[in-house]
Amino acid sequence: MIFFENKICYNQNKLSVKKSKTDLSVDALAKRVFETAANHKAISLKLLDLSGYCDYSDYFLVMSATSERHSRSLADAILEASKVKSSDIEGYQSGQWILLDLGDIIVHIFVDSARDHYNFDKLWGHVPSVYDNTEKKNPSPSTHASILA
Repeated sequence: MIFFENKICYNQNKLSVKKSKTDLSVDALAKRVFETAANHKAISLKLLDLSGYCDYSDYFLVMSATSERHSRSLADAILEASKVKSSDIEGYQSGQWILLDLGDIIVHIFVDSARDHYNFDKLWGHVPSVYDNTEKKNPSPSTHASILA
């Protein structure tokens, strides 16, 4: 795939330019965020390639946390590692479902009960996965070497 710093997006018949929130390429940012989540013990990681399916993001990174405290810790680590200039955050206080808008990458951090309740994986099941270890509960960092390589 080819990624550009400024993407042209069509939204409600209006032409808009989507600005990158970081100096990294989209693929480099996706890799950094993915590796950070894996290194901080996120479980059931899934990286979805949204290109061609929606105009507001290129990737969804979906993961589960063992507790609300763990989900907030994951969010903090991802925000620090991504070095985005600004980000929108939803759900941080409750920690059940935290959404981080990093521009071209949207990160969803769930506790297992919330992920099961909203059935997020089935909702976006038609979108191709770059990486999916939802069958494995605890991935080893060495399995992530080929992500977006």
